[in-house]
Amino acid sequence: RGVPVVQVPTSMMAMLDSSVGGKTAVNVPAGKNLIGAFHQPRRVCIDLELLRSLGQREIVEGLAEAIKMGCIRCAPLFDLMEEHVDAIKALQPDLIH
Repeated sequence: RGVPVVQVPTSMMAMLDSSVGGKTAVNVPAGKNLIGAFHQPRRVCIDLELLRSLGQREIVEGLAEAIKMGCIRCAPLFDLMEEHVDAIKALQPDLIH
C-alpha cells in the first residue's frame, strides 16, 4: 500500500492491462483476480521485442483484450485492428508501436 511500483509486463495482455489500469491482483483456486488492490504504477516499462518470444495463442489472447478495449473506449483502434489483423498478428512494428 502506497509503495511506488514499476511494472514490466512481458505478455501482450499484461502490456495492455498495465497501460490502462493499476490492478495488482492474483488468481487463486476460487477465481481470477480475487486477491489484490488497485494501485497505479509509477511507471510502466514496455519492451515490444518481448512479444516476439510469445506463442501465437498468447498473441491472440492479447489481441482479444485490445479488441475489447477498442469496442469499449476507442472505435478508431477497433477499426485499425479490423483492417490490419494479419499484420498485427505478425507483430508488424508500425502497427504495434
